[in-house]
Amino acid sequence: MPPIVVIAANVLVALCPFLLTRGLGWRTRTHLLPALPLVSVALLLVFVFGEDSYRKNGISRWDAYRSPGGALEPMFFATVALMTLAAGSMILAVVRRQDRMMRAAALGAAAVALLLGIPTVIGFSGN
Repeated sequence: MPPIVVIAANVLVALCPFLLTRGLGWRTRTHLLPALPLVSVALLLVFVFGEDSYRKNGISRWDAYRSPGGALEPMFFATVALMTLAAGSMILAVVRRQDRMMRAAALGAAAVALLLGIPTVIGFSGN
């Protein structure tokens, strides 16, 4: 999978706070929004544990780019954990119908996508 796919997913997550105020009705946008961070996490998992397209010898990006004492492993785990937490908070906000909580969770997901998600993808794709 090319890194641009995962970066595009993170950009969509970063747009979550703006999607809350534009366009679709409350039910449509709030029921679909929690899926964006989960899709981003799923794509990141597939990307990191998939075959490294640069080497093309069956080695995963996880094994190829992660080094002992390096920052990629903690960044990866932090991205997955925080995106999952943000998605869970967004789902809870939908269930409770709390607009303020939804906005806070969407803002948190956007921050994680921009500050951790994209740098993690770049780290695992830098040759």
